[in-house]
Amino acid sequence: MEQRFAECRQQHTGYTVVVLNVRNFKFINELFGRANGDKLLCCLKNLIGARLTEEEFFCRDTADQFYLFLRDTDTERVHRRLSSMVRHASDASRSDAYGYEVLLYCAAAVEGELFQTLLALRSICQRVNDTIAFYSAEIHKQELWDNYIESHMQLALENSEFK
Repeated sequence: MEQRFAECRQQHTGYTVVVLNVRNFKFINELFGRANGDKLLCCLKNLIGARLTEEEFFCRDTADQFYLFLRDTDTERVHRRLSSMVRHASDASRSDAYGYEVLLYCAAAVEGELFQTLLALRSICQRVNDTIAFYSAEIHKQELWDNYIESHMQLALENSEFK
């Protein structure tokens, strides 16, 4: 994935990289079994693949995480495409025999890097009502601040600076 992504970035301008994830996938595996979790991943593969153009590609990275390389930089168009995927996965899951709604969430970085999509994804992973995030300077700034606080917590604890 990383090699193909790097090649496409060199060959093309005008792209958006996306990471797509299934909310609470580990519980889906636990509740319905690994075989059904694998079926869900195959359904997602088909859902994503059906919505990409010839110049676009995707891959599954780990567990329930998919990366998409889209040849579009218009954030509204990308948002609509991602919303369609999220909605379709939710609708399809509600109509299956298990009745468990599959919720996707995703993050995008216009002409960005893979790690930027992960930062944006982390910014919404605990907020159930947010399904799509775009990487921004604010997200990066917040991540830097969070890391600064975290890296200084142990020393502050040792110096009795918490009240």
